[in-house]
Amino acid sequence: METRTNKRNLAWGMLLIVFGVDALLDSFFGLDEMVEVGLIALGGLVTLTFFFTDRKDWVLLIPPYILLATAGIAVLVINNMMQDGTIATVVLVLIAIPFLAVFMLNRENWWALIPGWVLLTIGVMVFLLEQNFLPGDLVPLYVLSSIGLPFLVVYLMNRQNWWALIPAYALLNIATMVTLIVFDLLDGFAIPAYIMFSVAIPFLVVFLINRSQRWALIPGGILAFLGFGFFIGTDLGKYVIPAVLVVAGAWLLYQSFVKKE
Repeated sequence: METRTNKRNLAWGMLLIVFGVDALLDSFFGLDEMVEVGLIALGGLVTLTFFFTDRKDWVLLIPPYILLATAGIAVLVINNMMQDGTIATVVLVLIAIPFLAVFMLNRENWWALIPGWVLLTIGVMVFLLEQNFLPGDLVPLYVLSSIGLPFLVVYLMNRQNWWALIPAYALLNIATMVTLIVFDLLDGFAIPAYIMFSVAIPFLVVFLINRSQRWALIPGGILAFLGFGFFIGTDLGKYVIPAVLVVAGAWLLYQSFVKKE
C-alpha cells in the first residue's frame, strides 16, 4: 500500500512540475506554443509509465490523461481546428470520461456517475446551443433533468440508496415547473398550487408505503390543503372543483342506493 501511495504521489507531483516548469519557461524565454505543447505531452508520456508499473491502480492514469488531453486540446486550438463553443464541449467531455470510466469498470462506484453524467450533458448542451439545436426556453428543462437523472439511476441500481430519490424528485419537479412557466402553461395561483402539491406528494407517498408512518399525513395534509386552496383560485380550478364535487356527490348517492338494495 505504501508503494502504491508513493507512485501516486510521484505521478501527481510530476503533473504539477510539468505545468509549473512549462509556465516558468514561457515567462522567462517566451516558448513557442508547440514547444509548450510538446513539454506537456512529454510529461504525460513520462507519468504514463507509472501506470505500467502497476496496471491495477487506475488512479495512476489520471495525471497522464490530464496532461495528454491538455496537449491534444492545445494542438487543436493552436491550429484553429476548434471554435470557442467546441473547446468548452471537448473540455467538459474529457473531464467527464474518467468519472464515467470509473463507474463502468466497477458499478459499485456509483458516485462517479453523478459528476461524470452532469459534465457530459453540460458539454453536450454547449454544443447544441452553439449549433442552435437547443431552444433557449428548453435549457432549464435540459439542465435540471440532466442533473436529476443520475440520482434516479443510482436509486434504481440499488433501492437502498433511497436518499437519491430526494434530489432526483426535486430537480425533475423544478424542471417541469420552470418549463410549464416558460411556455405559459403555469401562471398565477397555479404556481403556488403546483409547489404545495409537489412538496406534499413525498409525505403522502411515505404514508401510503408504510401506514404506520402517520406523522407524514400532518405536513402532507397541510401542504395538500394549501395547494387545494390555491388551485381553487385558478381558471382550471373553477371548472374542476365543481365537477369533482358533482362526481363525489353522485358517488355517495350511488353508494346509498346500492346499500338500500
